[in-house]
Amino acid sequence: MVVHKMSLKQILVASLICLSAVAPAGLAQSGAKDSAAKNYKLSMEKIKAYDSANVKLQAVLASDPALQSSMMEALKKGGMMAALESNPKLMAVIKQSGISAQEFLIIPSCLQITASVYNSQAQGSAMGAMVSQENIAFYVKNKAELDQIMTNWKRPGRK
Repeated sequence: MVVHKMSLKQILVASLICLSAVAPAGLAQSGAKDSAAKNYKLSMEKIKAYDSANVKLQAVLASDPALQSSMMEALKKGGMMAALESNPKLMAVIKQSGISAQEFLIIPSCLQITASVYNSQAQGSAMGAMVSQENIAFYVKNKAELDQIMTNWKRPGRK
């Protein structure tokens, strides 16, 4: 077994990515009445905007130890949305990509939930209430490209 040590920077970047993917998913799975992830309409433009913002945020965080530290503190105090919205440098990156902080948190989970529902349905499961049929159709139409994008999200430190 090989054990890799993670730096604070790697932990923060991993936390940012994981929390952006998991927070809205938790809402959808908990059965929240107006789940943002369920009601969000996926588009290739928004997914690519998220992807661009994510890469840029990783670079900004990797180059600024003080920012990493302040983000870790903000995450502990108020969660991912509050941490992003309270940081002008990170919000500038997100807004420059053409999405809101809320979309930055919703897009990856919505896409991952949609992919999971599609895969479950392809295996004969009736699962699907948490995803719109419009998003399922979008996923089917763009499956190869979307699967590649999601694979890239799992690669730490990609440029």
